Amino acid sequence: MPNTPGDAAIDPRADAACLEQALAADPKRWDTLYLYATALLQLGRLREAIDVLRRAAQLQPGVPDLYNNLGVALQGIGEFDAASRAYHTATELNPDFDLAFSNLARLQESAGRFAEAEISLRQAIRINPAQTAYRLQLAGVLGRAENWHDAALVLQQAADADPDSLDLRMNLAAALVRQERLEEAASSYRTVIDSRPDFAEAHSSLAFVLERQGRLSDALGAAEHATVLRPDYAEGFNNLGTVLRSLHRLEDACRAFRTAIEFNPEFALAQFNLGTTLLLAGRYAEGWPGYRHHARVAGTTLLGAPSTEWDGRPIPGRRLLVYADQGLGDTIQFARFLPLCKRTSQAQVVFRCQSALRRLLAQCEGVDELCTTDDPVPAFDFQVPLASLPGTFSVTIDQVGLGPPYLTPPAELPPRMGNLFDETTAGRRVGLVWQGNPRQARDVVRSCPLEKLVPLLALPEIHYFSLQCDAGGRSQLGASPVAGRVADVGGFLEDFAHTAAVLARLDLLITVDTAIAHLAGSLGRPVWTMLCHTPDWRWHLDRCDSPWYASMRLFRQPTWGDWESVVEQIRVALQSGSVAMGGCRGEAVV
Repeated sequence: MPNTPGDAAIDPRADAACLEQALAADPKRWDTLYLYATALLQLGRLREAIDVLRRAAQLQPGVPDLYNNLGVALQGIGEFDAASRAYHTATELNPDFDLAFSNLARLQESAGRFAEAEISLRQAIRINPAQTAYRLQLAGVLGRAENWHDAALVLQQAADADPDSLDLRMNLAAALVRQERLEEAASSYRTVIDSRPDFAEAHSSLAFVLERQGRLSDALGAAEHATVLRPDYAEGFNNLGTVLRSLHRLEDACRAFRTAIEFNPEFALAQFNLGTTLLLAGRYAEGWPGYRHHARVAGTTLLGAPSTEWDGRPIPGRRLLVYADQGLGDTIQFARFLPLCKRTSQAQVVFRCQSALRRLLAQCEGVDELCTTDDPVPAFDFQVPLASLPGTFSVTIDQVGLGPPYLTPPAELPPRMGNLFDETTAGRRVGLVWQGNPRQARDVVRSCPLEKLVPLLALPEIHYFSLQCDAGGRSQLGASPVAGRVADVGGFLEDFAHTAAVLARLDLLITVDTAIAHLAGSLGRPVWTMLCHTPDWRWHLDRCDSPWYASMRLFRQPTWGDWESVVEQIRVALQSGSVAMGGCRGEAVV
């Protein structure tokens, strides 16, 4: 915000003309120039304000406020480097200029320079520790840097200093949620509710936390109460829909999401939730339009102007860029549509995928040119997000899994693996993956603690191999008593091509809902997927096979968080000596 010297109060609409007259009489009054520039800033006439401030600084170069406001104006027109220099000059002239440090941090944050923004804000807080806004700003920067631990510490300190601030409590609870410290978050929301029982946002946020804890009855009560307190509360109806979906009341959930959209037609998250709930119900034709809102929800950058998005019509002789816009598993799942994309578009198809998939997808049918997200965006005439293709083609649930496996594993194993897969080894070879990407929003419910798999390890003549690649999952194996029963091959896997080569040598993969499940399914390898009580839309609610992958069998939690029942189902199936081929439609003995 602009800062003015002394106690001068400016009404830009009333005073701009008066200040112009004063400058006409005496154009070298730096303080009048400053006040005039402040009025221009408040009127949004930024380029004029910049010119006036520079004139004032030439006349009086030692005034920090001039450079702070110059930074504000330069930032407003997108001149990052010049604005940064102005703010730095302001803080050099006045090392205790907390507002200038805050403004500099805002500029640094906008450029994604979070570490620098944190340093600037800690300076502002050191100078003016009573300013709550700086702590909120710092927590926001730390959150954008995914440092939710420190964000919560900052907010807790601020809340301790100002226990009556409900905003601080709400922000603290949100930071705790991002760390999955759900009981603490629920306590923080209840503290807010105790102070203000009619605070609909707090009830709705509490419902969100209770749903993640599996306390669905309590979550439903909190969500419904929020919508009673605020009958036009779009976010409240969206949270209500999420709870109803977790209760498997899909029709009621869709009604809640539609109500949220009625109150806020631009509510992308509610549109997406409606789409995925319809997809979960198997109503693909109705669900794809809402699913296209994923990019808006995730903040995925559109590669090109909206006018260049491909609508499914033939574009012979043109370059069509298809780009991966979601996670690795989604890319593998939707890569099946690339051949249809090629045939329908009649274009030269350029596919842009994640670098970890480059070798796996190098020979993917329907792709003329492959690049990755590490490469510059190639030239194109039209573009389309990969996950939009099934909606573009109006794919139904009966069509998605037709045809043979659409990816082929490479022949070579990862180097340094040695004789780990000696063909003379007796018994069945079973891969295990229990942990998904912890950064995924629902990983807390879809990942299974390793110790839950212990009952499987007592079965005879089964050799287990961990394909867990991430450091977090592999550290669980190293610290577990099951380590001696599971061979760790995850450290050998450099990309998904290596993983595919290993899967080709296994009799079965047992995994939670993560990218490797899609990989095994796309290769036609037997895979048993362990699902939480309310899984991602693509697994649906009431079937033991997958419409997407013929070689997949699904094992579901009967109640929220009940991995023991899932593991027992798998133990019995393994003990029978069979591996499901074609889901639960048939079995092949191995």
